[in-house]
Amino acid sequence: VRIIDNLRTGKIENVVPGIEFINGDIRDTETVKKALKGIDYILHFAAQASVIISTEDPLLDSSINVGGTVNLLEQATVCGIKHFIFASTGGAIYGNVKTLPMSDRKQALVKKWVSAKGERRRSW
Repeated sequence: VRIIDNLRTGKIENVVPGIEFINGDIRDTETVKKALKGIDYILHFAAQASVIISTEDPLLDSSINVGGTVNLLEQATVCGIKHFIFASTGGAIYGNVKTLPMSDRKQALVKKWVSAKGERRRSW
């Protein structure tokens, strides 16, 4: 197991002893290349998850969440990694779910996402 994190919001103390840790940013191609050497699976949890930051600095939010993910995907392709698991929070998308498990393929999810983004844009 290898972790890449810039510790922007995390703490090194939270990394389990014995786990290989790379202090770096998923937007940095060279750091990602180094982190992916010899890897079979990517479990992608890196994100800018603060709603406050996402509304105050949407370009930073996009750079990390979109740009960083694209960088990981591109480097996974270069390195021949065929297994990429993406984890995401979904509060704005899923809303208050009444039954579990929740399918992410329902059309209602798209409507909730569009509505959430529209409300945010209106507040700008």
